[in-house]
Amino acid sequence: MALTLSQTGIAQTQTINAWHVTQSVDAFTGTNAYDITISGSLTVIGPLTATASAANTAFIASNPSTNTDFTLVFKNSSGALGDYYQLAADGTNGPYYNPSTNLLGGLGGLTVSGSIGRFTSITGSLLGNVNGTASFATSASYATSASYADFATAAGLVSSYYVPSGSAVSVAGLLKIFAGAGKTGVTPPYTSVVTVSPLDLTGKTLNQSLFLGIAPSQSGATVSVTLSSPSSITFVSNVASTDFTFVATYI
Repeated sequence: MALTLSQTGIAQTQTINAWHVTQSVDAFTGTNAYDITISGSLTVIGPLTATASAANTAFIASNPSTNTDFTLVFKNSSGALGDYYQLAADGTNGPYYNPSTNLLGGLGGLTVSGSIGRFTSITGSLLGNVNGTASFATSASYATSASYADFATAAGLVSSYYVPSGSAVSVAGLLKIFAGAGKTGVTPPYTSVVTVSPLDLTGKTLNQSLFLGIAPSQSGATVSVTLSSPSSITFVSNVASTDFTFVATYI
């Protein structure tokens, strides 16, 4: 238990002993533990070092508008919040918060605000709703299945209408897309059967409800297409061993 400074024996006409003075020296040099109570204000010139256990009240400044990235601090221990611990900060490109832009960043490439989230990469699963613009999707390879992109949030991104062959009247519907590649055989009729399962093309008609864009890699090669079944498409080339890619849109 900490000691307290004593005035015992300190009075007019009394003898001042050494301990009357040394108790104060011991208290302020840390030689012995004393409880010090200060009434009024305290001005400190120079550094002040203390332990968190000595502070049960914290004063937090209000700063709602400064346009500066401030480094975030965290409790420097994995212990329970009920104890006292040292505060720490990541001094090398650590997490920060900007009170003016309401932006939280520096979290391993993740930047988040009240209405905007930008991801440089995602490892693992992503849950929830994500809205954005097509300019942020640089490659179709990031969509493993057409089932992950059923519709757009704005009509300007993916049209929800198409015009059937031989008609000038647009028809409303939900457009979906898938893509792939193949290589035709070495003997006539130079075919390649591409399986699109688990997609179901039942009832789809080429150039009516299913549209295919085909790009052969060989110069002078052409590739035609027929629907083999609701789960596969047959490609036929005019020359052997023709590499090709295709993009299909259906409704």
